[in-house]
Amino acid sequence: MTSRRFFLFEITCLEGNLSVPRAIEVTAAALLPWVTAYQARLIAPAKGVATPERRGTLPATPAEARALLRELVGWLEAHSAAGTLYTLRLFEPGAEQPTFDFPDVPHDWSLWLTDEQWRAVQGALRAAGLPADLFYPAEAAICVPWPGQRWRDRLLRRLGFQRCFTPRQWRGKN
Repeated sequence: MTSRRFFLFEITCLEGNLSVPRAIEVTAAALLPWVTAYQARLIAPAKGVATPERRGTLPATPAEARALLRELVGWLEAHSAAGTLYTLRLFEPGAEQPTFDFPDVPHDWSLWLTDEQWRAVQGALRAAGLPADLFYPAEAAICVPWPGQRWRDRLLRRLGFQRCFTPRQWRGKN
């Protein structure tokens, strides 16, 4: 079995002029050689949308799969009543865990990748002029005990609550 790692979206990228739909399209397209199925769902559909979900098998040819992916992202963007409040998931054959998971907002975006897939995503991001560190390995998150001195803060620390930072956030703090 091929080993995989969990990658999370670097939320500080939202502070710039990152186009989330473009980042979705570039990242998803980099994974097309491995994925075969998709699920696209509008969480807050615009008025008049009869079918808020689309799912199916991706075409076998790369050009057709890329065209369908572009169409799906366009459909999600055009028919969402609340910006990027939609779901897009891509699956490998027989997998229950999505390889690409945009569950509803960029803060929760994640990837479940092999090393080869990770290199493909980073290469595609660089080629598209997007930050190569748009995602980071989940184990690179820095978590510290819950800060503060109020009674609530002390209780949260005692219960094991933590405050977690992305690698970019942590670099900015230190």
